[in-house]
Amino acid sequence: MSKSKSQEKKEKRLKALEEERQKNAPINAANQCEDLLAPFAPFKSYKRNNLDLEIEYFTMEKFSKTPELLNFAFDLTKKQMEPIYDQGFGWSDARKKKELKDDNARYIFVFDRQTRSPVGFVHIRFLHEDDIPKLYLYEIQIRPEYQNKGLGKFLVQICELIAQRNKMKCVELTVQKANREAVRFYTTKLNYKMHPNNPSLQDPMNASQYHFDVYAKFF
Repeated sequence: MSKSKSQEKKEKRLKALEEERQKNAPINAANQCEDLLAPFAPFKSYKRNNLDLEIEYFTMEKFSKTPELLNFAFDLTKKQMEPIYDQGFGWSDARKKKELKDDNARYIFVFDRQTRSPVGFVHIRFLHEDDIPKLYLYEIQIRPEYQNKGLGKFLVQICELIAQRNKMKCVELTVQKANREAVRFYTTKLNYKMHPNNPSLQDPMNASQYHFDVYAKFF
């Protein structure tokens, strides 16, 4: 007996829903995890180059209960990035605050072990783009006096471990072209490559109009 059109439509709809569920499963699982650093206990501490630091994971729920960390993240980002943003599409307080408070944002904060004062943070999100699940590294900021001591590289490597553990296919990030130091950091020290879908590659005739480049490391 042949299927009715309504049955075929129902089966097609159910199949599409199941495919969508499977596609989003790694993203949902990662977002629901209370502590993505739990499998990497040794990485919760950084004791190198005269630093003694603690590293802690924050869900958005936990982050929203600590307004002092939001203020720290915003103030540090503005201080270090506003001049660079202003060479491109411009800095906006409102836009950056909205980005930091997005429901999909997840954070790794670094604290001085003795004073418990924050010294840096990483803002990450789990996304499904280009037909793959990925960890997007939105922001990494470290106070100047803690830079050039291996901490930045250590934090990016933590992100890579989290990505692989949670079945992401890559770590992806955006770098302002004016931030040449960051470009060298990702490409030279961490071996990130320009993403195949980077706007300047897709549209080379107008590359100068794009103020950023997209880099990635695939697993």
